[in-house]
Amino acid sequence: MDVTIPMGSLPPPITCIGCERQIHQPYGAQDLKFTYRIGESLRRVLEKDSLGHILALAWLIKIFAGRGLVGAHPGVTFIDSASGGAVGEADVLLLFADGSLVPVEVKRSAGGFDEDGRKRLDALSDLVGAHFDIVAVTQPARECEPLAD
Repeated sequence: MDVTIPMGSLPPPITCIGCERQIHQPYGAQDLKFTYRIGESLRRVLEKDSLGHILALAWLIKIFAGRGLVGAHPGVTFIDSASGGAVGEADVLLLFADGSLVPVEVKRSAGGFDEDGRKRLDALSDLVGAHFDIVAVTQPARECEPLAD
């Protein structure tokens, strides 16, 4: 049974769940006006344009849970120990119990994954000895064009 109580009829004092102070007149008789401020963690994710990476990471963890997945990490750059230069980058990297690594490329749209991207992902997969690699596209499937073979 749902019960709706008008804001004006809620009895003061209201206790703040954050600081536990009592608020004796928290709002007017007719409405409660508020604004939303995003948290610092979400602000940083949006600032770095990494929401797609985190969504892909969470989805892949669910898929591979119970299949030997040990961990997953967003934004991994591989460095050549001799030259100190970057030799590849994975948007997400999966680590399995047998020691194998699986690089993941994350794109907003299927059109963003071109032939150069495929070659870079293949080169990184060869470098880490991956049995497979993954391309995750955050665009809805019904709007995606086919990816490169």
